[in-house]
Amino acid sequence: MSLREQLLKAGLASENQAKKSARTLEKSRHHKKVDARLKGADQSFTEADAFARREEEHQKEWEKVQSQEREAKFQVEHLQDYLQRSEIRPTSAKQSYYFSKADGSIESISVNEIQAMHLATG
Repeated sequence: MSLREQLLKAGLASENQAKKSARTLEKSRHHKKVDARLKGADQSFTEADAFARREEEHQKEWEKVQSQEREAKFQVEHLQDYLQRSEIRPTSAKQSYYFSKADGSIESISVNEIQAMHLATG
């Protein structure tokens, strides 16, 4: 015999009160089930959210590394281009200028006419 039946038999509760109590009990059971389902859904949502954040961080890190690699490659190409341009440039130097270094050795460089005049005047 259930508690409801016992209360009705003893006359402590009316039929309407028993029905209302039963409805309330059903609603509370239903809410508990829904809350349990929502809690499970919240947990899976938070796990998915954490996974998405980790993926976003990895993506940003990868993009940062790629950007650094592109910048390094650009600098290397720029430097190579500069070196090639400086080596290919034709010189108009026709005279040799000899000078002594501090250690006593003699060096020579090629100078053009204007540079030779400046060297001659001091």
